Amino acid sequence: MAVSALLCEGKGPVTEYYSRLIHQKHFQHIQGRWTCVCLRTFSSGLDLPMKVVDIFGCCLPVCAVNFKCLHELVKHEENGLVFEDSEELAAQLQMLFSNFPDPAGKLNQFQKNLRESQQLRWDESWVQTVLPLVMDT
Repeated sequence: MAVSALLCEGKGPVTEYYSRLIHQKHFQHIQGRWTCVCLRTFSSGLDLPMKVVDIFGCCLPVCAVNFKCLHELVKHEENGLVFEDSEELAAQLQMLFSNFPDPAGKLNQFQKNLRESQQLRWDESWVQTVLPLVMDT
């Protein structure tokens, strides 16, 4: 039997609760399909969780709680999912892992998208994203 796993990211009692819950499970066969649950928000609404950047660097998709500028990092339905509340997160996790390890599943698609997006280097991204904003055209 193949089992997926979650990586809980963030600080506080909710993160500790879910980490304990996952560690209480005695998974016997773990296959390399993970996703990160990011519970971080920032009071300014302008900071991005750099841990998500690290997670994306490992080609792991993210389920992240929504806040003002998160869309700059997490592209809903492309490299992860954005949720508003616990019910939405539960539905997303169920959807991600319900047909595991089906290679046509969303989890694999998100990982594929992350691998492909890594091919764009910083300077190429700057030319595509920032340069048009600062140039008069």
